[in-house]
Amino acid sequence: MLGKRQRSSSPDPHVLKTPNFLTQCQLHQTRPSECSWEGSQYSVGIEVLLRPETLAAGLEQTYDFTRLKYPNCALDNEGNVGTFPLASLGLPPLTTANLERFNSGMALENETPPLNPSTPSRTSKAKSDPTTSATSKLETFGIFIGRKHQQPPDLVALVKAISTKPRTGQLSPNSANVAKLWESTQFMGEESAIMWLVGELIGEPALSKDERAYKYVCREKKINFPRGCVPTWKNESLDKAMLRAGLPETPQPDICFGYLTRRMANAGRLDAPFSEELEATLINNTDYNRLSEIMHFPFLTWQWKGSDGSNAKAQAQGARDGAAVVANLHQFYQTRGIQHPSASSTCHFSGTATADSCYLYVHWRLEAIGKHPTYHMDRIASGNLDDADQIAGFRRVIRNIFDHAIGARLTEIKNSIAGVAAATGFDDVRPAPSSSSGTAYGFGSNKRRRVSGGTE
Repeated sequence: MLGKRQRSSSPDPHVLKTPNFLTQCQLHQTRPSECSWEGSQYSVGIEVLLRPETLAAGLEQTYDFTRLKYPNCALDNEGNVGTFPLASLGLPPLTTANLERFNSGMALENETPPLNPSTPSRTSKAKSDPTTSATSKLETFGIFIGRKHQQPPDLVALVKAISTKPRTGQLSPNSANVAKLWESTQFMGEESAIMWLVGELIGEPALSKDERAYKYVCREKKINFPRGCVPTWKNESLDKAMLRAGLPETPQPDICFGYLTRRMANAGRLDAPFSEELEATLINNTDYNRLSEIMHFPFLTWQWKGSDGSNAKAQAQGARDGAAVVANLHQFYQTRGIQHPSASSTCHFSGTATADSCYLYVHWRLEAIGKHPTYHMDRIASGNLDDADQIAGFRRVIRNIFDHAIGARLTEIKNSIAGVAAATGFDDVRPAPSSSSGTAYGFGSNKRRRVSGGTE
């Protein structure tokens, strides 16, 4: 229960005394709000940017309770703060006519019974949900989650190949290890869960020198992408909406996989994915803004939530990260003379994990004639961390993503840097030539895993 708060004895030129539910409604211009609970009477200070005299007739303001300094007055059992229209507070609309009636002592029109502030509606709860707000902000800039827009044929084919390519050889113990670790990690925080599960669930980078490590691959935690890398629309008619929404947060994936730089490869005495000449050409390309100096061309990002996190929040963060990578790769190909790179050439993959489940997504760019480009995030795989069989299938898809990244994707990027792209095209994802060591549909043989005499 809230205790009483001292009221200021000094008069306020902007105080209006209101009947019934609100004992006093202070219409501030700049001062913070106050609230107290006194028996059956309730008083609240509401911060308003305009003086009442300037409100147009018929205008009803909506006040955001998250701006009020009281911890218990409008919280539900989950601790969510509600947002209520003025009428639901038992007050009539703030109109010029009602202001005149109030000042003259007349009854105000459209008075309504007060809403119990301890029981906010579901609608108001949804409005104040930070995850809902984050998703709405992304949609303001054309970044959509799970809308199921029809994917271009080349992307459909690539996702199908990645999702269905079978495993060969003997299975590794990783899936069973993940299921065993889940018994402990389900109660851990985010950082601890990542430390225990990332290698077993996703994979090891080249620098680990593990026999199962992925060649050419770099892995970093909490990597910071540059500010402004999330794509936003540039249209004067949308300025006001974007100003209200605020720019998306700068991406910081919990885990990010990309290609080794030559400096890092040389330090670890490893093979570098790019020759000295190609890397110099890439770095000296002033028309292309690299996402990171730590790695080249991220291809798999991950957002992780611990025992107290939700996948919805991780998914919103992943959508933001993925859109940034797709837009960046699109920019790269344009600087290499490919004005309309394919969806499969610029797509990105990401994952999310919570205390008990994990998900994989593909991110892609949709550009229609006469419309702003939009960025989409579709789920392609999922699994429960306590189910070894599900995790085995999930890890198969992850392995296929890595095989594609260090196979067809890397080859295409290298050819584009070398200037070969203009001659060879890359408008489609094409099946790779069959061989004893390669696999169909662009998957290379750069990486073979050896586990107990077999491969994974």
